[in-house]
Amino acid sequence: MEESHSHNPHGSDSPPKEKEVKHGVFLALLAAIGVVGLLAITYSSLITENIMWILLAGAVIFLIARFDFLLRLNEYERAVILRFGKVNRVGGPGWTFVLPPLESAKIVDLRAKTLDIPPQDVITKDNIKVKIDAVIYLKVNEDDQSVINSIVEIDDYINASRLFVTGLIRNQAGTKTLDELISGVDTLNEYLKKELEGLSKRWGVMVEEATITDIIPPHEVQQARE
Repeated sequence: MEESHSHNPHGSDSPPKEKEVKHGVFLALLAAIGVVGLLAITYSSLITENIMWILLAGAVIFLIARFDFLLRLNEYERAVILRFGKVNRVGGPGWTFVLPPLESAKIVDLRAKTLDIPPQDVITKDNIKVKIDAVIYLKVNEDDQSVINSIVEIDDYINASRLFVTGLIRNQAGTKTLDELISGVDTLNEYLKKELEGLSKRWGVMVEEATITDIIPPHEVQQARE
């Protein structure tokens, strides 16, 4: 049973190759059960003696047909396998077995994410309204504990990071004049990255970069500065 994370960023349909493998396994098991059935008919006295095994085989076939028991994970994907709601293991890359309905899987994408912070209208210390654009680059670390933390420690690390940085920009810009803000962009970038790293570390997330991309003062202020 597969659930997307990401941030999911994750369609619900299994990839064609994965479906083919599952279909092939199902047909093989069905054929095996058919052979057993023919033997049971030939030796009818065995049916009563082995009825429990026959019922068990039928239950296995039903579960395989009903649930996704085999996950195909790309090189950049990991699966956090939960058994009875508790973390059991991390699977991937490659083929990973899940035992539904006892287990479920949440997929984690290890590729770097680009977060475009919406333009923020901020009032500087000298009462000038400016728009500030920023962008963040972050990704989940590849070690198993980080992959687990990105699932169990935070519901949506992408949205949480975006909101956190938005608040930082507003708070910091409000304590500086326009000139201080423009001349101190590098310092502000370092501050944003450091603060976000402190928060996201326990999520298993690494901040590759946090950058103010543009500071736009009002048109009349721009003309006066030219």
